[in-house]
Amino acid sequence: MLSLSTALLPSSPLSQAQQVRWLLDGEIPGIVIGAEIERHQIAALVQEVVGAGHQVTALEAPLPHPNAAISGGQLRQPQFSRHPRRSCPSLAALEESERLAAQVSLLDALELADRHRLERVLLSPSNPAGHDPTAGCLQLIAETQQKIDRSRSPEDPQTAAQVERWIEQQRQQLKALTRPDMATQQRQQKSRDALLRSLDPALERASELGISIALRESDRIGTVTDRSGFLELYQIFQGAPLRWIADPAAAQSLAILQGLETVDPLPEDRARVEGCYLRDLLDNSLVNLGDGKLDLQSQFSDFADDDLRIVELSSGTTSQQVREMASLCRSLGIDGAAPPQPGDPFPNIGG
Repeated sequence: MLSLSTALLPSSPLSQAQQVRWLLDGEIPGIVIGAEIERHQIAALVQEVVGAGHQVTALEAPLPHPNAAISGGQLRQPQFSRHPRRSCPSLAALEESERLAAQVSLLDALELADRHRLERVLLSPSNPAGHDPTAGCLQLIAETQQKIDRSRSPEDPQTAAQVERWIEQQRQQLKALTRPDMATQQRQQKSRDALLRSLDPALERASELGISIALRESDRIGTVTDRSGFLELYQIFQGAPLRWIADPAAAQSLAILQGLETVDPLPEDRARVEGCYLRDLLDNSLVNLGDGKLDLQSQFSDFADDDLRIVELSSGTTSQQVREMASLCRSLGIDGAAPPQPGDPFPNIGG
């Protein structure tokens, strides 16, 4: 079923009624509640969404720290209304106080999910520990593209051969840029250990509540929530309610940054896959579905009909754009199982 992430809500503060209208006017039946919704607003939003005949399909975690944004172990004053997703503590933080804040937030999200009868909590990827080579990779890709743009007609065999050499040279340079040195490997191992410590009590509680925890695929270099890293985590927590939610656009972006020619396939055991995020890719920037160059049908048609499909759109996307994107999903057959019929969109507002 298609579900709309609250990520599209504009950065300017909205009243509850405005939030509900913004989310439901796009006519997507499911809603995924993320960092844009403050904790004390969640119960009222669930009531409005369900009362409108729609469904809250998942809750994202961790949520922003209630008093201050935590980044790299440093507390700073929050800019919640502007960048709530940047104010979320990391489950894989090397700073123990930040990791514990994220763990508490995840455990709280599980209790909220149980209270509102939600089946899943989604974990967003943590930022990698230490130096992030993404900026250097993007600069190298841009420089290579400039050389290609300045070259003669690609129909010229000599030019075509030169372009091939530039592209292969770029791949090798990207692999070198993203290859972790010893210090980076040590930080990544500590980050991985921190994530394991955070997940252990959360998965135990999730099992007691009958809720699944789904790790979101990362587009960041050096995290453990890419496709190969997830398989390792799944084996460590064998039997726990740990799932994985794919982000094909993120996987493609990460492969480009790392100089890889292909993207790792989805896990063979599809019972491990909770669903996917629907996004597109343009010039290695993640954009709204349909605004990029991904082959959408090949990327998203291989998921099961009952898998969750989360539409994550840029902040401020209009309702009309949401409806057009949903129509595109239906036309491509990537919208999944038919949703329940929604009722009166706004029966509770003002009541």
